[in-house]
Amino acid sequence: MQAILQQAPEHARRAEDLAAALGITGKKKLHSFYVQMSAWASRGRLVKVVPGTYRIAPQPAIDTTP
Repeated sequence: MQAILQQAPEHARRAEDLAAALGITGKKKLHSFYVQMSAWASRGRLVKVVPGTYRIAPQPAIDTTP
């Protein structure tokens, strides 16, 4: 899923579309996936743009100063 979101990190994707791309089907599996997406957003791994729509959280810059 991260690979899909990192292709265009500035673009938000619907959880429904991400699930389809990953082959997640069935009511229970979809519900679990949606809950997991929301949990990742709560932890800062994803940004919830609007309900059910996410984009990858910006990665902090790495300081390479010697």
